[in-house]
Amino acid sequence: MAPKAPFHVSALRTAKRRSSFEKRLFFSLVGLFSLFFLLLVRLFFLQIVNNKKYALLSDKNRIYTLYTNAPRGTFYDRKGRKLAQSLVEYQATVDLNDYVNSKENWETLCQALGLDTNVPFSFYVQKQHKITGPAHFIALKSPLSWDEIVTFEMLSSRIPGVLVLPKRVRFYPHAEDFCHIIGYVTQPTQKDIEKNANLKVLGSALGKMGLEMSYDATLQGTVGSRQLEMNAARHVVRVLEETSPLPGQDVYLTLDGELQKRVREILKDVRRGAAVVMDVRTGDILASVSVPTFNPKEFTESLSPQQWKDLSTNPDFPLINRVVSGQYAPGSTFKMIVALAALEAHVISAQTRYFCPGYYDAKGIRVHCWRWRTGGHGWVNLVQALEQSCDVFFYNAAVSLGGAAILETAKPFGFGQKVQGDLLEEKAGQIPVLSKKFKHIGPSLNVSIGQGSLTSTPLQLVTMTARLATGKKIIPRWTCSKPPEKNSQAVGAAASSSPLQEQTFEKIEATEESLRLIQKGMQQVVWGAGGTARSVQNDVISLVGKTGTSQVYRITKEERRLGKALERPYHLQDHALFVGFGPVDAPRFAVAVIVEHGGSGGRIAAPLAKEILMAAEMIVRN
Repeated sequence: MAPKAPFHVSALRTAKRRSSFEKRLFFSLVGLFSLFFLLLVRLFFLQIVNNKKYALLSDKNRIYTLYTNAPRGTFYDRKGRKLAQSLVEYQATVDLNDYVNSKENWETLCQALGLDTNVPFSFYVQKQHKITGPAHFIALKSPLSWDEIVTFEMLSSRIPGVLVLPKRVRFYPHAEDFCHIIGYVTQPTQKDIEKNANLKVLGSALGKMGLEMSYDATLQGTVGSRQLEMNAARHVVRVLEETSPLPGQDVYLTLDGELQKRVREILKDVRRGAAVVMDVRTGDILASVSVPTFNPKEFTESLSPQQWKDLSTNPDFPLINRVVSGQYAPGSTFKMIVALAALEAHVISAQTRYFCPGYYDAKGIRVHCWRWRTGGHGWVNLVQALEQSCDVFFYNAAVSLGGAAILETAKPFGFGQKVQGDLLEEKAGQIPVLSKKFKHIGPSLNVSIGQGSLTSTPLQLVTMTARLATGKKIIPRWTCSKPPEKNSQAVGAAASSSPLQEQTFEKIEATEESLRLIQKGMQQVVWGAGGTARSVQNDVISLVGKTGTSQVYRITKEERRLGKALERPYHLQDHALFVGFGPVDAPRFAVAVIVEHGGSGGRIAAPLAKEILMAAEMIVRN
């Protein structure tokens, strides 16, 4: 049996064990308090410092934000008739954040909407992404019938992510009558969305032509939103906050809807052409028609590839607004500018006479008058030259004056520049460059009868006519800033004819004597015994004007030899033009008409212009 340790040794061991235990306890408590402290610090950062961040993340799990398109502004005509407006329809959509695509779910949705089950859900996703880029709302069908809305809403309790959403659609009550002026809207592309994030909202529309494009920012409005509280099953518990969309601004046009429809009816047999009517007192465009037309509704519903191909490859180019984008040689309608330039330069006077044998020879160049077959016009003065549209008279004037002087006179009448600017498609036309070559006789002869490289739009021609009629620099306009006064009828109904804002115009730098002489010549075109537009005489409105036949194909030597024009295909026939104004004593309306490949201006374009001015007199004035 081993001897027991002495007492002091035992006590020492006990003390050591106690000391070791106390150390372990101390470090354990330190560690525990350290962990507790770190937990408190973490909670402090989570609850206090990063409160907003994690509250937002939490809200994303329970708060759902839906954005709503703003109603696009409405287009009205001068009497308050609606020409384009936004309506609401409903569309079936799914939210990719919540929807689980399974065979069973997809077949259920297809059955509810009448979709082809053989077309996979991925097709709709790819179609949406191709147009707008990555998106979490995918449109399946619109518009929905009432039964489809009810059925689809009921599915939302069984299939997460299924939503019926409102969609604003553009409605054009007069369809093709105003298609080129108002234009159309389409679904924005990825590039459009990159420029304006608001366009990412499903169902957004963007103006792509005409005034819809020019005034797009004005018409757009401000997007609205709804914040919804959702439960774990992603069903709506309540609406937390709602901001109504702000409608876009309305746009009031100077067009008269009734006259516009009548002008289109008058041009119903024209394959390709344009007509524009202006109030010469204010510059208001009262009617503007380009044919052929198209249906803007097709663009709002998303054109199929075949529809777009049919439109874009149509040889008659229905998408071109010929009133502002069609560029044509003005032909004999330009002779008034040549006459004014020669009068103001004192190259000719009212008594000046030139002999027309049917042709003109100068420096080895022979050019012909349009009456070359019958031996010309004989001796004619300025008024007679305008009345009978004698080319030789203006050849003589141009050679004495020079082409450069003629073109300088043309500029204040709107040639070679955009005269309005509201329509982004407007072209400036082409005016020959004033270079040394204009010292040569050839270009001057071409310009003198409105041919060669000189081109203009129908809008420029009607502007020229208004300025000749008034002696002022009339500026055309499509819109006005003040709406017409409504009568007691509902908004959108025909309103009382209230005058729109007047404009103040500068005077043309030309003598009244020169302008009166040219106006007299235009009067003889209609009322003179040898006038080229005698067919437009009528008892409704006393009008004056000038015919034009713009060549697109030079008469051949064979035709000269035979003394007649050979039969040509449509695209090689001359353009027919007419410009005019009336009434004679107090000008109110100006008109320009062009019929592409229509032939004679006096035979084809002038009668159309007469009907248009008669309609303007009866519709707008009353």
